[in-house]
Amino acid sequence: MAKQPTKMSDRGETDPRERAIRRLMEKGSPWDGKRIPRWKAEQVIGPSGGTVERMKADRARKRRLAKRLRSSDSVGTAFKKLCKAGCDRRWLMRHMIGAQAYPWARSQRMYTRAHEKRLQRIIARLGEAGRELQEFVPLMILGDVHDWPVDPPDIPSRLQGIAYCLSEALKSSRWKRLRSMSAPSRILYLIERVREQTGKPHYREMGILLGAAYGGAAIDEAILKMSTKRHRTRRVSR
Repeated sequence: MAKQPTKMSDRGETDPRERAIRRLMEKGSPWDGKRIPRWKAEQVIGPSGGTVERMKADRARKRRLAKRLRSSDSVGTAFKKLCKAGCDRRWLMRHMIGAQAYPWARSQRMYTRAHEKRLQRIIARLGEAGRELQEFVPLMILGDVHDWPVDPPDIPSRLQGIAYCLSEALKSSRWKRLRSMSAPSRILYLIERVREQTGKPHYREMGILLGAAYGGAAIDEAILKMSTKRHRTRRVSR
């Protein structure tokens, strides 16, 4: 017997992302149990395929690190020593676990001339869309759609307001100095915060914790000292 072609609905049911979206719509959020509309569920789950699997892998990796931070091995010992020295326990655990999200790569400029041109085109389209949508507001109000992200009468002015805010933000010189946050820059930030809380950078303990966060051996404290010194010198010279 010939195999029947798979229906679109069947494919949707087997897609992990679609299942996760429907779960939020039908059973509600795991945080408060409230059902959320599809547009919001799609934002929570993310746009690309494999997002659910990545989220599960991230959670598993965070649980493993949290368990090590509470253990009695070298990682747990370093964690307890920093807490005893004056680090806030919850802050330290949250930021050590959060450090995993930053890629081990060189920091890049986040805003270039090409980005500026792109953004100018987007601003122009947003303003034009706001003006053109004004005449369609009555149709949107009468349409059989529930849970609009914004009240339909507000959509034209919201779009034009966003266009205005973005055009004003373009004038800021700070945008041109923005760089992506990567593991090296994040590590320097964490060491500075530890120094502020305890009075010392605790390179050895931080090297152990950061090595565990990135799934490898402890980072040599000499490397951390050198990187921190270089970063502070460069910051002062600006």
